[in-house]
Amino acid sequence: MATLILDGEEKIAASEECLANNKWADGIYNSYAAQIHTAKALLLQNGVQCNTQHGILKDFDVNFTDKGLYPTSFKAAVMRMNDVPASEEFANEYLQQAKSFIEFAKVFREQSVLAEK
Repeated sequence: MATLILDGEEKIAASEECLANNKWADGIYNSYAAQIHTAKALLLQNGVQCNTQHGILKDFDVNFTDKGLYPTSFKAAVMRMNDVPASEEFANEYLQQAKSFIEFAKVFREQSVLAEK
């Protein structure tokens, strides 16, 4: 699970590099991938097996959002990338969303580990 969160952090770094080179669409995709990898880590931690991106989006909302563990629809937030044209503004906003999600995941994971002790 920690490996998937690390993968998410690597995707964040890739997104930042893309944005530094004015590659908005590539940056957005890497931010998307960061969120998907991180959500999969949290799902696996909670015993939810998932393999497809569509399944991860659906399962996260069922297992986190619907149970009040995450404040908004993960699927709706992540899939905004399909509704907004690639631009510098959106790419930066979406990157911040991905960074915030990874921070949420780290805190959630840490709290879960402490609760198990």
